[in-house]
Amino acid sequence: MKILKNISKSMVVLISVALLVTSCYTDNSDPMKEHISKVSERIQSLDKTIASPGDVITVKGKELDKVFKIMLGTNLTIIEFNTKSSTELEFVIPNSAPLGDVIIINFFFEGNGLAQRYIELMSPPVVAGFSPIAALGGESFRIMGIELYKAVEVYIGDEKVEFSLIDDKNIAVESLPNITDGAKIKIIDELGLELISENGIKRGTEILVTDFDSQDGYFGEMSPNGNLNRGNANELKGEQPYNNYYSFGITDEGTSWGGNVDFFLDKDNKIDAKYDDNTKVWLYIDLKLSDLLNEGTKTRIMVEGQTAVYGDDYDITTEWVTYKLLLSEAYTGYGNGSEQGAAPIMAEIKGVKVQPDVTEEHDNFGKVLYVDNIKFIVEE
Repeated sequence: MKILKNISKSMVVLISVALLVTSCYTDNSDPMKEHISKVSERIQSLDKTIASPGDVITVKGKELDKVFKIMLGTNLTIIEFNTKSSTELEFVIPNSAPLGDVIIINFFFEGNGLAQRYIELMSPPVVAGFSPIAALGGESFRIMGIELYKAVEVYIGDEKVEFSLIDDKNIAVESLPNITDGAKIKIIDELGLELISENGIKRGTEILVTDFDSQDGYFGEMSPNGNLNRGNANELKGEQPYNNYYSFGITDEGTSWGGNVDFFLDKDNKIDAKYDDNTKVWLYIDLKLSDLLNEGTKTRIMVEGQTAVYGDDYDITTEWVTYKLLLSEAYTGYGNGSEQGAAPIMAEIKGVKVQPDVTEEHDNFGKVLYVDNIKFIVEE
């Protein structure tokens, strides 16, 4: 009896191991490499033949409760699906799906059955940015993004506007309607889907210094100094709204005070002195770093007047962020003293200065500062 018990236990163990191996093999196998038979007649219809990532597709057919895996083409990403009954199931187009193509949906049935249907996967329009970011109404306007050629209707806030397609990444609006603060951009595409921009337009006036893309703006010249020297300055290209931007390498040039980058305004093109209320004037500047500065070190963003600088300290991240400085709250000098409110009006500002802590003491050498889209925003 003892021998029989041991044999029985051994058989149970062997069977368990065999089942485990079979289960692992099934879960990790590529069904496209298995011996299969075509059973496409089991899929009778899809409720969409053109879809985008995130769309739910409803499938009608027979024996759908026997589907165990769905693949898009040869993409092995697991497709989530929900079997409603033997005649209906639903699945979601994943974000990793290959866009812009007509691809095959593979439905794998128990018993090595394969059914196939075609679907076209479209990327919806995406708003990456717009210019100007502040407006009152009547200004020309540009929307930047991807797949914008699919736009059928464009709205600013609740108002439909006429637009023209520059290319698949740019839409032009000749004249903005009256702007309500925070008005977002809505695009309706050829499928009737609505895309709403993440950010809204600020009601106010934009005074562009530079976006490094055009000759527009009040920009004169730049001057990297100290451990951010001109030899390590490079113009780079990226995705909108960072088409062209500058990088400044941080190196040990033997300067005890560190380094900074000046963006001087054009001396012969003065900003109108009517913008004289600094409680409504903001400096906006897009910055990022290749690596975070060492603990305890920050980056000072300043405007430069005739005799002093005025600014504040910021923690700059490794992703593009728009940093904002309200002129009426800027501190006088290179360190945060007690004086605020002494910054000059825009018409008297000589330039914008960015000064990360790049002294030898804090050892931030080898890192890179990136700069783009410098402008003043005047709130209404």
